[in-house]
Amino acid sequence: MSVQIENLMDNPENEEFLVHSHSSIASILRNLMRENSTISAYLPTSDEVVATGVLHVDLDKKMVILDATKETKLNNQFSSSSNVLFDLKQNNVILQFTAKQTQPARFNGQSAVYIELPERLLRLQRREFFRVAAASDTGVTCVIKETRGDTHKLEVEDVSLGGVGALLDDQLLEVKQFKIFHNCELRIPGFSTLVVDLQIRNCFEKTLPGGKKVRRLGLSYANLSPDKENLLQKYINKSQLSKIRKDD
Repeated sequence: MSVQIENLMDNPENEEFLVHSHSSIASILRNLMRENSTISAYLPTSDEVVATGVLHVDLDKKMVILDATKETKLNNQFSSSSNVLFDLKQNNVILQFTAKQTQPARFNGQSAVYIELPERLLRLQRREFFRVAAASDTGVTCVIKETRGDTHKLEVEDVSLGGVGALLDDQLLEVKQFKIFHNCELRIPGFSTLVVDLQIRNCFEKTLPGGKKVRRLGLSYANLSPDKENLLQKYINKSQLSKIRKDD
């Protein structure tokens, strides 16, 4: 089954966040190129998520050149796919655009992927991606269950409607950017356990106050349903209210 992600551009509520100007779209993509930003490409025919980036943008020719992946089989799929969804989340901003067709290309002597300049691009900055710290005394945890049966319990540091930041104490879990874990359990005391799909967005080593080293994972939700989003919002609101009362 192919990895799925919500195409936010098709949501009527996001119409005001769509960019239609070709020059503006080219400018946004050039910024991604300058920042060397990693973009996730979701292929309808693959279980894998391709990590790519912008190499070149030509507004006059309405063309965009993307970085190819080093995995030959996956790159063959990536460079000859239709209806590819590109997604990027950074600094609380979601960027999405699609390509009707991808084609193999060459850029500076290296394999690359060609797409036409998108007709529209979503630039969405949501207030609900504001993160609240998960108080240590409440014991918010995340349990990742691997397909082979292994489970990993992570301490959650912060929560938002976009994802969670969590600490991984063991070295047994394979951490790979953009990897998706299905049916994870987000356990929030006083609330129902949420079963969600989580995708690894980033990972870095963190040293705790006592000197212990752990891995800190940034995890985003995949296809968060409205009812689960509502429950998370209630937790965020409750956490904010509790903090305000403590500060008074």
